[in-house]
Amino acid sequence: MNEGVCIEAAGVSKRYCRSLRRAGLYGLQDGLKRAVGLAPQANVLRSDEFWAVHELSLQLRRGECLGVIGPNGAGKSTLLKMLAGSVLADSGKIRVAGRIGAMIEAGAGLQPLLTGTENVHAYAAQQGCGAQTGAALLHRIADFADLHGHMDQPLKQYSSGMQVRLAFSLLAHFAPEVVLLDEVLAVSDARFRAKCLNRIPQLMQHAAVVFVSHSMPQVARVCSSVLVLDKGECIFQGRNVPQGVDAYYSVCEPDIPAVSSGTGQAQLHHCRLFMDDAELQGAFAHGHALALELELSATAAARPTLNITLTNPELHNIVQCDSAFSGFAIAADGSRQHVRAELGALHLNPGLYFLSLTISDSANGDVLLRSDNFARLRVAGAYFGHAPLQIAGRWMLA
Repeated sequence: MNEGVCIEAAGVSKRYCRSLRRAGLYGLQDGLKRAVGLAPQANVLRSDEFWAVHELSLQLRRGECLGVIGPNGAGKSTLLKMLAGSVLADSGKIRVAGRIGAMIEAGAGLQPLLTGTENVHAYAAQQGCGAQTGAALLHRIADFADLHGHMDQPLKQYSSGMQVRLAFSLLAHFAPEVVLLDEVLAVSDARFRAKCLNRIPQLMQHAAVVFVSHSMPQVARVCSSVLVLDKGECIFQGRNVPQGVDAYYSVCEPDIPAVSSGTGQAQLHHCRLFMDDAELQGAFAHGHALALELELSATAAARPTLNITLTNPELHNIVQCDSAFSGFAIAADGSRQHVRAELGALHLNPGLYFLSLTISDSANGDVLLRSDNFARLRVAGAYFGHAPLQIAGRWMLA
């Protein structure tokens, strides 16, 4: 293995069988072949089999963090289990240099009948460290995990979030050379997630990190490269993390229907989208001006205001335009009105976005209409940034 390389996989494949009965039969056949010196065919699918991971190759060095993303069932957890050594690949080679710290499941590697303190000493022994090392790190581990007062409780009394905090704190303080993280931060609260995300760059100073997540903001924050899997196949691999995130959204494109709520005193009758001065046909070009022409009606005590929001496929709000900022409101007499909303130039990352409209009574704040996802906006462009909205700014030598 080359200098500095911690993980190397070449042509790795793993297949599973949908039928338990057939899986047992195939296992017996393969075992008999090995017993007589014959190698089972590892590159051919038999009846009811499928590729969990197929012909995957990667190399990861110390100081790098690989984000592994993809839809459910894409093969992400199977890949991590093969790297950790808990699942054997059917074909290909995997080489790992150094100690492995893996968080593939909440509480994995911890003993439920032992206390938090006893688990620290057991983990220290597992990592090849002496009892003195565990004792010296005990206070710092409990402090990072916010578990002071709970370290003498058996682990089975911990919540899933507490188990994750202890497991990550152990991994962070014993500093393995290979760190495998599989969607473990999903059960943590916002405060501890922030602590973990800030700690990962410190781990990368002496380790290679593989980070599996469905949270694209987390991937964009900590990963230096990204691998996108779909049905066991690699569809993107490279250092352009934002472009990899877009590839993830392309295979996980949500079918989100339009949803309306509110008091029912307002209606959106029709909508047209414009790019610059022309009605939008197809994709919206990055950096151009977006405008909407809306046909609306409302009945309220005061003149209603309008709010337009763009959300990403995870329904996180990205851009908002509220007519109250410019003092604009529509008539409240129930008549149909044509409104043009000019949002200006949008430097959005390429990808899919959804538009939502809220019409509110300016007197009492009642929501007369909330129309979520009433239109889709596909943004096309060559530039991908780590943040969803890019600002051109002005750059010059001072």
